[in-house]
Amino acid sequence: MCGLTVAVVCAGNAHADQSSDNYVHKYGFLVCAMLDRDPVLTPQRFANIVGYIQRDGSLTEDEATTAVADSSSQWCPEHSLDVQKATSQR
Repeated sequence: MCGLTVAVVCAGNAHADQSSDNYVHKYGFLVCAMLDRDPVLTPQRFANIVGYIQRDGSLTEDEATTAVADSSSQWCPEHSLDVQKATSQR
């Protein structure tokens, strides 16, 4: 997935704090890195990112559900996202 490449390239400039166990802090940098490269992140693409991380084994079903419901616009100041739409399209 090209997003992982983007995340590796951009991880040094991550907007989200990666030290927390919270999903937003754990994986928010990946989404921010994608947004830095492509500012149009649709709800479906967000759901696909959550699904990819979940399939990768890094995220359980409960964590994925909580992540989508709780993240709202917390990714970073530069990037806000209507996560409720992403939840409904998952």
